[in-house]
Amino acid sequence: MERIASFGGIEDNIAIMLSSWEELERFLGELYERASNIAYSHRILLKYIADTCYRHAEYIARLYYEYEALEKTFTPGELRRISEESRRMIQGLERKYMKARTSLDLREILSAIEDIEDAEGIMFEVQNILEGAVDLNSSWPIARLLRVIYEECRIRRNIVREIKTGLG
Repeated sequence: MERIASFGGIEDNIAIMLSSWEELERFLGELYERASNIAYSHRILLKYIADTCYRHAEYIARLYYEYEALEKTFTPGELRRISEESRRMIQGLERKYMKARTSLDLREILSAIEDIEDAEGIMFEVQNILEGAVDLNSSWPIARLLRVIYEECRIRRNIVREIKTGLG
């Protein structure tokens, strides 16, 4: 995924990917929270995971403003286009999210969570672009943050699979 935007340069592509990732984390936060209200035996664990998803989304949003290696300051028009491109990228997942967020079927919610979790492979795309586009010394804290979040996502995926397997 070297170029995902039909406009701009590397900064625009990174911003679109981060925006998509942030949105996916927000989707997941809501779905994990929904699942916690249905799966009583896993309530605390699922609520904790929902909270971590919301926290991840907040940290990802901060990368726009605090990441100094992105020398470009986005105009309101560019931010709007970035948001539109991000939405376009996650359109299919958004439909699954919208359907699952009103469901009372735990299996359907967990399946939507799995699909969204699997799509979060863009995190590594972001990291690869960051590492390839900027000085690693200046981007190391961000790359490290992305790796920590990725590891937490991997653990979440395993937990969802275990819960789903336990349902039979």
